[in-house]
Amino acid sequence: MRRLERDDDYLDELLIETGMDHPDVLIYPDAAYRELKDDPLNGEEWWHIDPRVNWLLEKLSDDSESGFANEKVLVIAHHRETAEGLAEGLRVLGGYHAPVFHEDLSLIERDRAAAAFADEDEGVQVLVCSEIGSEGRNFQFCRHLVMFDMPQHPDQLEQRIGRLDRIGQRHAIELHIPTFEGSPGERLLRWYHEGMDAFSAPHGVGNELFDAFGDALADALLDDEALEEIIAETRTMFSAKLAEHDAGRNRLLELNACRPARAQQVIDAVRELDEDAALPRYLERALDIFGVDSQEIGKGLMHLQPSQHMLDGLPGLVKGEEGFTATYSRAQALARDDVQRLSWEHPLLREMMGRVLDGTMGNSALALLRHDAIPSGRLMAELVFRTHCPAPKKLHLNRFLPPTAVRLLLDESGANLTSKISFTGLGKNLQKVNKSLARDLIKSRHDQLRELLTQGEGEAERQLPSILENAEARMRAQLDAEIARLTALAEHNPAVRSAEIDALKDERQALSEAIENTRLRLDSVRVIITVDADR
Repeated sequence: MRRLERDDDYLDELLIETGMDHPDVLIYPDAAYRELKDDPLNGEEWWHIDPRVNWLLEKLSDDSESGFANEKVLVIAHHRETAEGLAEGLRVLGGYHAPVFHEDLSLIERDRAAAAFADEDEGVQVLVCSEIGSEGRNFQFCRHLVMFDMPQHPDQLEQRIGRLDRIGQRHAIELHIPTFEGSPGERLLRWYHEGMDAFSAPHGVGNELFDAFGDALADALLDDEALEEIIAETRTMFSAKLAEHDAGRNRLLELNACRPARAQQVIDAVRELDEDAALPRYLERALDIFGVDSQEIGKGLMHLQPSQHMLDGLPGLVKGEEGFTATYSRAQALARDDVQRLSWEHPLLREMMGRVLDGTMGNSALALLRHDAIPSGRLMAELVFRTHCPAPKKLHLNRFLPPTAVRLLLDESGANLTSKISFTGLGKNLQKVNKSLARDLIKSRHDQLRELLTQGEGEAERQLPSILENAEARMRAQLDAEIARLTALAEHNPAVRSAEIDALKDERQALSEAIENTRLRLDSVRVIITVDADR
């Protein structure tokens, strides 16, 4: 996934023969620039005479295969002052607008800089970061990383590369490291490259190597002979550590870590959920009910902000504040840290659905039904019961018994009309009733409603056993098969412990008891009164 830059034409002009065995690293002649802030001879800013800046400008305009033209480029420098100066140099010398991303910016300012870099159509080509840019932000849409200076610790190096080496990266990451020949930075690069092969792939032993050789390395950065010795010792320890890690691998675990068929099922399920057309329809209605203003701002983005009538306690939305930008697109949300992805799992939707399901909002209603085939003045009650089980969350009972609704539609005579009239079909023909009229109608039919509620509870309870039997069957089919597999495997593999099998049996027993204790709870009631179609 990683490739160090090689620019043969530029190397022909600038590379001085050093005998080093890493021709993929760009090395400048011995003309290292060091700014002396109080020296009167320094009449120009450092970026006017630093050859690394000219190199970067040439690469940005180069449309050859080795250039950056029409490509996103992330530049990381260790210090904020360096990043700010470099961005100014790119603007003055090359006309490039390069936002700066550093620790002294507010979170909103950092989000804006990252968003400008992530925008594919109108965004900037270059983002210049201080070291904070190597932590936490994701730029997997970019494949060119320029390290304007070398990080002092292997973990920082991994962090920098890790900003691009993320899920969603579709290209080999190209690392570009301009250094001055004979400088400490060039020697440090050699230690990374020759001592621990740090630029090819992550290996996880950099911290151990730095602990062992960090102090000696600091001295060797000014001594070529000592550096060669440190590189050789580092390489020896690096090879030994890799061998230890390889010997400790559990190959049986690795073989079972990814099951392509099962993985593809999960991928297909995620894609199907991402394309669920019900989500935008539900969210639009929910935002209206909860008092959240939604404004389309183009490119699949929307801005959500509180209205004056918004209900309190919604995640990410506080009255008097700006709100947040959101999208339904997974790709957009991954590319932009300032944009939240709206899904069924988003905290805002979970909170709104939780209030509807567990609170009093929307759990009772009265409506009028106008239909030629139904006499006027008849009473119907639509009851929805929901399974409820106070099982510990660690059991994950939803795998086998997700919250299940039982719907009943009863008329005043006690006839069960559930199979004859669907929930959707009924809803299309209902009309709202103002609150005062609804209260009067409820009072006049109070006794009948109580009888229908009692009857509905009895009929719903008769449906519960079949729901629980199906859940028990699903649970046992999965866990029994897993217990049988581990039991058979334990006969041939001592790595399979009996405690693992016992834990599965205990889990099966706990799940069985939880399913058995599941009950139905009345979730919502809709009272329906029929009226003449002509009224």
